[in-house]
Amino acid sequence: MLFRSLYMGDYILQFDREKSVALFNFKMDGALKENMLEEEGEKALELETKLKAIIQSYNERLTANQLTVH
Repeated sequence: MLFRSLYMGDYILQFDREKSVALFNFKMDGALKENMLEEEGEKALELETKLKAIIQSYNERLTANQLTVH
């Protein structure tokens, strides 16, 4: 299964193209063993919204042939 991941602050969100499947605090859990998706629902929603916006922006620029290197 292909996951998209967003690293922001102390967190990593894993997203399977439809929904969030895992949220980890990599500063406290370097091995990424403790899925905090249920306990940190608000943080997961915040990161999922951000990731969806990034994906949407990328897809729009790709479709319009406006991808650039910064």
